[in-house]
Amino acid sequence: MHISILKTSIFSTLLAAFISCFLAIGTFGQTASSGVSGSVVDSQGLVVSGATIRLLNDETGFSRTTVTSDGGAFSFSSVPPGTYRLEVEANGFKKLIQSNVIALVDKTADVNAMLEAGNITEVVNVESAGLESIVNTQDASLGNNFVSKQILQLPLQGRNVASLLSLQAAVTPDGSVAGGRRDQANITLDGIDVNDQQTGLNLDQTGAFSPVLRVNPDSVDEFRVTTSNPDASKGRSSGAQISLITKSGSNDFHGALYEYHRNTVTSANDWFNNRSGIERPALIRNLFGGRLGGPVIKDRIFFFYNYEGMREAKGSSIARTVPTASLGAGNLQFVDNTGQAWTIPAAAINTFTLNSVPVVDVNPLVPALFAAAASRYPVNDATLGDGRNSGGFRFNAPTPVEQNSHTARIDWTVTGDQKHQISLRGNYQQDITGQAPYFPDTPPTNTWSHPIGFSAAHTWLIKPNM
Repeated sequence: MHISILKTSIFSTLLAAFISCFLAIGTFGQTASSGVSGSVVDSQGLVVSGATIRLLNDETGFSRTTVTSDGGAFSFSSVPPGTYRLEVEANGFKKLIQSNVIALVDKTADVNAMLEAGNITEVVNVESAGLESIVNTQDASLGNNFVSKQILQLPLQGRNVASLLSLQAAVTPDGSVAGGRRDQANITLDGIDVNDQQTGLNLDQTGAFSPVLRVNPDSVDEFRVTTSNPDASKGRSSGAQISLITKSGSNDFHGALYEYHRNTVTSANDWFNNRSGIERPALIRNLFGGRLGGPVIKDRIFFFYNYEGMREAKGSSIARTVPTASLGAGNLQFVDNTGQAWTIPAAAINTFTLNSVPVVDVNPLVPALFAAAASRYPVNDATLGDGRNSGGFRFNAPTPVEQNSHTARIDWTVTGDQKHQISLRGNYQQDITGQAPYFPDTPPTNTWSHPIGFSAAHTWLIKPNM
């Protein structure tokens, strides 16, 4: 009996694990992809069943075929986001070609086709407006899609794509969305979680919506942020649901080289630096990179690669608490409970007694230490210290930054009938961030970060509706 129960338990565990993996794969299949659905009617508004629908993308050779149901409806699921052409054919009607059908990430494009009576050899060309599909008519989720053109043309501080997320309705600069906590946002890249639980929850605005893998405008094709009412495919937390997808190659070669420069000349000095007579800290930033995508084998294998580097020679205004020149000379200043100010030298302190017993013995090394510190780090800032024995020493500390990020992607249509499609994506970063030293003549500390990420996807079209 014990063995039987054990076998049943093992079988149940393995079955549950298998189902969990299958459901997880299904969830990933719904994430970072798109779909196209709609209906076909004639000029009288009557549905057309049995019509042949083809969805094509000449840039990648993508092709899917299905037929309308008895109600005239059709649907293409798990479609890579992009711009497509829809061809509709039915007996007794002219062939309809509807171009510029935009399938956006995590949102199904709704396309309604109307056929005209006539010979099937006649062709009616219709070009969609392209922007109408940005409005969500498929479900109750609220949010916006950003396409590649918007990502590349909108000005971004430091070319951080995540900065666009704070422009949504119901989003605060610190990352809170529609009343949800800012640590409840979920960010995916090509369907894989890239949430940064270490530094992505900073109190400053730069921490909001920060993925652990850095994404830039030249590596991201588009993204969607759902702020409210997410469906089951992506509603894993109460905050924003952000889906980003990496660019991919096509049948034509596309690339770009870029370089951005920012100089100290265009920056202003810190107010505390001005008050302390300290010059403005350096800020010289060079951001550069390039991307290239194209075919390895036309209509079958495509590649994309992006490199972006950033070198920042900058300084930070730092203030430390140091002894004053008076304390360095061996004098101790204080105010008693009557409000009278006192200055007592170290020699006088050594004469203090209680019942003829000395109560204080000043170590001669301490005044020497204070004197050396006061001469090396003179007080120039009144925001720190008590103003008598201690004060502030403000200086510009170098905090250089070096960033390198690589993004590569391969898309492979395995079979000619396009039933099997495989996509591989990898990211590698190597960053060094300089930290301010405690004093100008002490060694600094650096932070080294090199996150690695990869994803793999396999889409199997068993039959047109599965």
